[in-house]
Amino acid sequence: MSQERWDIKLQFLNGPLYVRGEVVLKGPVVRIGARPGPGGFTLENYRGIEDRQVTITAYDGDARISPVGTAQVRYASHEHVDWSEIHPLHGEAHLTPGCAFHLGPVGRGATVRFIDCQKLGVWERERMLSIAAAEEIQGPAPVEAEEIQADKGTPTWFIGGLVMVAMLIVAGVAVPLIQEGMREARALGPEYMGEVFYAEASSSDPVDAKLLDGFSQPWLRFVAVPNSDQANEDSLREEENFDTELLKWTTRYANKQLKAKLFWKKLDEIVQSYALVVRALRDADMPEVLAGIPFAESHYNPEAQDPYACGKGPWQFQPEVAYRLGLEVKNCRFRGGSELWSPTRRVPPRNVMKNAVYVDPSQEVNKCRIPKTGGCEVDERRNLGRSTEAAIVSLQEPFYDEEIAGSGSAVQLTIASHNAGFDNFQYRTRGKPSRTQMRYAYRDWLKTTNQVWDPKFMGQQIKCPSGTYASDCPGTTLNGFTQHYAYKVLAAHFLAVCYYGQNYADTFPEFRPYETFSDDDGYCSRIAVPTQGDVNKY
Repeated sequence: MSQERWDIKLQFLNGPLYVRGEVVLKGPVVRIGARPGPGGFTLENYRGIEDRQVTITAYDGDARISPVGTAQVRYASHEHVDWSEIHPLHGEAHLTPGCAFHLGPVGRGATVRFIDCQKLGVWERERMLSIAAAEEIQGPAPVEAEEIQADKGTPTWFIGGLVMVAMLIVAGVAVPLIQEGMREARALGPEYMGEVFYAEASSSDPVDAKLLDGFSQPWLRFVAVPNSDQANEDSLREEENFDTELLKWTTRYANKQLKAKLFWKKLDEIVQSYALVVRALRDADMPEVLAGIPFAESHYNPEAQDPYACGKGPWQFQPEVAYRLGLEVKNCRFRGGSELWSPTRRVPPRNVMKNAVYVDPSQEVNKCRIPKTGGCEVDERRNLGRSTEAAIVSLQEPFYDEEIAGSGSAVQLTIASHNAGFDNFQYRTRGKPSRTQMRYAYRDWLKTTNQVWDPKFMGQQIKCPSGTYASDCPGTTLNGFTQHYAYKVLAAHFLAVCYYGQNYADTFPEFRPYETFSDDDGYCSRIAVPTQGDVNKY
């Protein structure tokens, strides 16, 4: 039986290839290393890489990875792991979308995310079709065909050959169209276990037209209306003034999430917590879409801790931010020491990854010196009620700021402020403002583009991969993580509305308003939202 050959799409998460974004390698066999040989993919300027490090094969849509000889290859379901705790592979492993692998010794080498694989040439064909559609490329002008007659000496095999060629061409065009039609007809919904959290969407991810059109409903309700109220500008409620680029990215990311059974299972596990946050936001007259922030940050896990900068709890506050917002965090111990520490500053120090006392800059991973379990004698960041109260105080600062409120994109800027910070400069005694924080990033953008406001600001900032620093990303002052942050929050809430409105509207009054979105003309009807019973079987 013949095997179909597939292309392999990867994204390098560190080193020189990081800025390349997604890379498509021609299958079915890809050899990767410092000197992999003819047809291989060369990793230049990566320390600790063998001449031939790893082989990836892709036949019939089944991608597998194998180390070459004794070369070190570590595999995980996602990249947010401590690679030092993962043993190198000694055989073959299956690659699933969103998984990651590390090539070479821990602390050196290359970390790579596996995106997907498709039949040979599909991505290139899609790219060419996209270019053709964008540029309205026309085919060559028709020419007069010369008649070919069998009785004039043309061999019969030639006519038969033409028929076969025509049939193959028709099949080559018709079959993909039929398959595409079948995919379009099938309702979007959970397909595989997947991951609860995907790092980001990609510009090459498809934008489902049906979902994009449907998402205009929650955008109006949860984004446009609050923006309109803050700016006192009714035109923001019209679709032509939506941030359509950000909405497309939200659609891309939601399409990845909704296919994962574990995503819906996590929504079911945190239903009480989500209801608490929605209720608190409504009581504070704040946009309830902000309830998606703790999902994007921690999946509402009170014990979650950032292994790098020591963010903790559902909202992932750093120690100093928690202190400023009135949360008690004290008597924290550091690994390898006995001295107790409590925050006394209102904002983290500049260049926190080098200058914070609780960060170990010498470590490649696990930089946070505070143990994840029992690190602080008192830590109210873990308390959902108290930390939500603090989060609302923090989010009100940008949302009600005169400049941000009048931006026409107050909701999006407020969401992004939770990731990048709004304006730490006001809490410092010296230095200068950080252009990566939202107040100054927005001001810079208006100055650069010669505008007085920009309701579509956030969508225009998504220019680089998630881990990119602002200095390496022309056209924006925002770090890559912030560029890819807002759409994750929006997607989480838009989908949570569907699940909770369909399954928990009678149990939690907070979710009763969401029922209408599951009506025949509601956007949730475009998604095969699982029932609570379905999720219990996952």
